[in-house]
Amino acid sequence: MRTVLPPGQERPKATALRSRLVGSTGIYPTGAGASFTLERALQGVRAAGLTNVELFGVQGYCEHFDVNNGDTRASARVSRLFADYGLTPVALNVAAELNTERGVTHFRRAAAFAEQLGARMVVMNAESVSDETSRNAFFGHVPDIVAVARRHGVMLALEIHGGLISTLADGARLVERIGSEHVRVAYDIANVVRFGSILPEVDLHENAAAIEAIAYVHLKDRSHLSEPYFSPAFGEGVIDFPVVLDLLERGGYRGLLGIESRLDGKPTSPEVVDVALRRSVTYLERIWTTAGNAP
Repeated sequence: MRTVLPPGQERPKATALRSRLVGSTGIYPTGAGASFTLERALQGVRAAGLTNVELFGVQGYCEHFDVNNGDTRASARVSRLFADYGLTPVALNVAAELNTERGVTHFRRAAAFAEQLGARMVVMNAESVSDETSRNAFFGHVPDIVAVARRHGVMLALEIHGGLISTLADGARLVERIGSEHVRVAYDIANVVRFGSILPEVDLHENAAAIEAIAYVHLKDRSHLSEPYFSPAFGEGVIDFPVVLDLLERGGYRGLLGIESRLDGKPTSPEVVDVALRRSVTYLERIWTTAGNAP
């Protein structure tokens, strides 16, 4: 499927796209080996020509920072590293069960750390909220969650990751129920296939009015629809990026686009990730500017 712009409507330049792209340190997971350090991840992001960064601190997977050690000295060290590479932290990605007091505390620490770094977004999920008991517990904590986000001036972007949010429709309903400008959806175009059993182009088309609930987008390909966890370089899988980007653009989304070309989560070397990241950026720029393909 190819999309066509109305007559007279110009496509954004690739340079405008670069300002919206975000390199994820999560594609350099510390769990894959000792060489996958934060500094090495930042080197890879910078070499790909990106300046915005989503910083991962997910225990057991990618521990590039620890919110439990989020004092001013720790944030200063991370800030200096970002400054050394000319990069800007725009989001923190953490994982915790927000239906528990411990999870809310984790978010509180992450929000404080984000504020110290100058990042304005914390990405989490509600995967653990899967039954009536956990749902009631989550909504019982919502006032505290919103208060934390407001206090630290951050957006809590809840990612499509199962539990409460498997599709855009799920996310929009949740955002409406919470009713706070500090809570929105992190729309992952591959996770919606895995957890919602729907292609992102179908999900976005059927729920176009709900695109306004999206605060952040994770771009990720899939090798094939049944594969639970393999994300090749963009354009090498089954996700229709031109249509997805067009639908987001037509729906009014003008926010950041996080790149998650993270292979199988266990890359053999940082250099393998470097190649996938550069190929993904090149692919996005090509479809962004090629007439008839994408916005």
